[in-house]
Amino acid sequence: MNLAAIMEVAIGTIFVWITLGLATIQFQKWISTWLDKRAKDMAVSIHEKLTNPNLKAQFSIVSYFRRPVRHLAFLFLRAINV
Repeated sequence: MNLAAIMEVAIGTIFVWITLGLATIQFQKWISTWLDKRAKDMAVSIHEKLTNPNLKAQFSIVSYFRRPVRHLAFLFLRAINV
């Protein structure tokens, strides 16, 4: 076979593959934005992480996010137990 023809088919196939992948990602983003699913999923996920007692016991810094923070440096120093 002709090497130029093989390269042309390979480059065309890669271009089509990348174009279809990007189009799929964009359509999925439009649909999730239209259904307002991304914001709801993020809110549910954050709520589950902050109220999970196993996670709170494993990472002590999670409990600090539920309290009002007076100063960011205070939060950091308490988190690293200084």
